[in-house]
Amino acid sequence: MTDWPSEDGEEYVAAVKACADAIMGQAGIDELRELLLSAAREAGIAVLSVISDSGKTTPHMAA
Repeated sequence: MTDWPSEDGEEYVAAVKACADAIMGQAGIDELRELLLSAAREAGIAVLSVISDSGKTTPHMAA
């Protein structure tokens, strides 16, 4: 996240904290994913959702 377009948004700050929490085992992957997607939207980064063969929706970020 060192090349993030906007480093002062509320969603960005929450995502960075969630990354640190996940590394320490204090946050779940689903929570982290949602916060990263929110930060991406806040920064104007395109977010695509892909539906896998299992029917589960998987979000992907595109530059």
